[in-house]
Amino acid sequence: MNRELLDKVLPHLHIQTAFPTHIDAKVAAWYDRRQVFESFTRINWTVSEISVSEVEFAGDAKQPTINFMKFMASTRTRIVKTGGEGIPADDTELNEEDVACDLLIDFVVEYIVAGCKPDELPQEGVSEFASHNMPYHLWPYYRQIVQDFAMRLQVPMPTVPSFRVPKTHQAGK
Repeated sequence: MNRELLDKVLPHLHIQTAFPTHIDAKVAAWYDRRQVFESFTRINWTVSEISVSEVEFAGDAKQPTINFMKFMASTRTRIVKTGGEGIPADDTELNEEDVACDLLIDFVVEYIVAGCKPDELPQEGVSEFASHNMPYHLWPYYRQIVQDFAMRLQVPMPTVPSFRVPKTHQAGK
């Protein structure tokens, strides 16, 4: 992580909202909510796109233009029946026949850009922000939606831990 570049971006991006833009939920045909089995949760996410926009207020020359930066994040959450070998390593392909539920959710995480124009922010710093800070802001929204859908779909509740900020990202480290 390049802390110096990230520090150039942090004072200027302020979270406004996070919301889903696409939800695809699939429950396996074999799944029966009355079944009892051990399961685990596999979580993957990526930042797919970063865009900027501005809002101008018509007829009010005193009102400044407001700039926004929007991060698109794609998540995939799978609730998987645990096999005889236990929980596979994160880099191991899952047996698709064991996937009870597959949730694909795309999110927008939107920030107001304060104190500068979006194009004045260093691109490398914005990339660091997308990798380290945006997931922290997205996590509570993601966690709530995934758990709400699991309840509605009547599948095992996914294990979505609280987001932990790595020690390297904490103040004074």
